[in-house]
Amino acid sequence: LSYLANISGNLSITSETVNHALSSEDMVATWPSDTKEGWWRYRLKGSTLLGHDPADPLKTPVDAAKIQSFYQKWYTPDAMTLIIVGNVDARSVAEQINKTFGELKGKRETPAPVPTLSPLRAEAVSIMTDAVRQDRLSIMWD
Repeated sequence: LSYLANISGNLSITSETVNHALSSEDMVATWPSDTKEGWWRYRLKGSTLLGHDPADPLKTPVDAAKIQSFYQKWYTPDAMTLIIVGNVDARSVAEQINKTFGELKGKRETPAPVPTLSPLRAEAVSIMTDAVRQDRLSIMWD
């Protein structure tokens, strides 16, 4: 719980922490693995997600102050959800949660935008690409 409390309200982002993160192994994966694939671009058509590609290379230099500002704006304790499962003492867990998270400060000033996908038209689509080595049939629905 202490770790969660620290990253949800007390995280300090400095040049040193940014450099450490940049020098460590990238543990981020995207799906699909090729975000430029035609079928994925077709699915994103009309969505605000189309303008953001998580597989794009990192823009440098990385500004620790901008990351800290973004973090404080969007990663606020009031937006956090904690789910505990299993055979636990509910009273004890509630006390621990209140003790650990009760002191955290920060609240979102603006609601988080929810990126959505536009509805697909109810028609068959053929997307041709040279990137696929084997025939593939994909079925998607909303």
